[in-house]
Amino acid sequence: MSDKSQRTEKLQKILARSGHGSRREIEGYLQEGRISIDGVKAKIRRSY
Repeated sequence: MSDKSQRTEKLQKILARSGHGSRREIEGYLQEGRISIDGVKAKIRRSY
């Protein structure tokens, strides 16, 4: 399976499933810059 064909999940869905809050709560944390991965602040990706 190539990288392009692999399905990805939104970070807020993964964190919500792990019990860190609802997806909406986690989206708020992301917008506030309260979540980081390897020292880099995570952002919500927008698709247009």
